Amino acid sequence: MARTSIQALIAQATADFADNTAGAITPVKLRNWATAFLDTMAPAYGAIQRITALVIAAVVGTPTVIAPFTTQLALTVSDFSINLTNGSVTNLIGTVPGKSTRFTIDGMVEGGNNNVITIALFINGVASLYNQSIVTNGVGNPVGFNFAGLTYQTVNTVMDVRVTANAGSAGNYTFSNLSLLTENVPVNSFV
Repeated sequence: MARTSIQALIAQATADFADNTAGAITPVKLRNWATAFLDTMAPAYGAIQRITALVIAAVVGTPTVIAPFTTQLALTVSDFSINLTNGSVTNLIGTVPGKSTRFTIDGMVEGGNNNVITIALFINGVASLYNQSIVTNGVGNPVGFNFAGLTYQTVNTVMDVRVTANAGSAGNYTFSNLSLLTENVPVNSFV
C-alpha cells in the first residue's frame, strides 16, 4: 500500500465496510484498509543539520542560501529527498494529491554588533511567509533562533533556508547547529 489521503481512506472504509449482513467484510478488505491507514498515518521525516560553524556573507536585499549542510539526521525515502550540498529537503508527493508538512528551523548565528538579518524558509525558490528577524550581538556572542510552521503542497516541493541582511547589516555571519526538519503530518487538509 502507499500513503493516501484521509478522504480516500474514508471512502474506502465506506465502500468496503458495509453492514456485514452477507459476509461482505472480508479479511482482505480489512487488511488492505488497515495497511493503507497505517501507511497514511505513519510519520515521515526529512532532516538535515549543520554541526560545524559555517560563514555566510549576507547581502542587503539578496537572499543567500545557507549551505552546505554536513549531516543527514533522518529520512523517509518515499516522502523526502535530501541534498546536503545545496541545503535542501525535497518533499515528494508520490501517489497522494497533496501533503501537509510541518517544518522547524533552528540554530545559532553570530555577526556584527546590532546587525539585523532575516532568516526565512524558501519553497521552490520563493520566500514563504515564514521567517524570523534576528539582531546579532557581535562576534563570539551567538544568538539562537527557532521558528516553525505548516504548509500544504500539491507538487514536489524543495525547501531551503536563506538569510538576508537588512540595510546597513551586510557582512559575514557564522551559523552553527542549524537544522531544517520537515515532517509530513496526516491532517484533514491532506485532500
